[in-house]
Amino acid sequence: MIAEIINSGMQPFQNLNVIRRVAKETQSEDKKLEWIKFYLTKGFKAVEDILRDTSGKYCVENQITIADLCLVPQVYSAKRFNIDMTGFPNVLRVNEELEKVPEFVRAHAHHQIDTPQELKGN
Repeated sequence: MIAEIINSGMQPFQNLNVIRRVAKETQSEDKKLEWIKFYLTKGFKAVEDILRDTSGKYCVENQITIADLCLVPQVYSAKRFNIDMTGFPNVLRVNEELEKVPEFVRAHAHHQIDTPQELKGN
């Protein structure tokens, strides 16, 4: 359920193609950011509610699942767009644990071969 909320209820609304269209249609950078904030916040509220019941160290108890693979990039996006995450303590806690997992560290966007130099290692 967590993966589906993120996959269909959050990610598409902050996809680069979509937000470029929103900015073009509204002719407003502020409206674009308002759009992103609305959908990411709405999605994180739903994920937070579920994590209260399902999380352990990770999204579903102590086993890494597809939900965890979906969560990390969405938290990254929230940081990128300056979304206030203080209302989502379980999301932040799980994300913090996942960021310690070596495979997640290696998969981070800032560690990819095509990452701009100014972002590498951050």
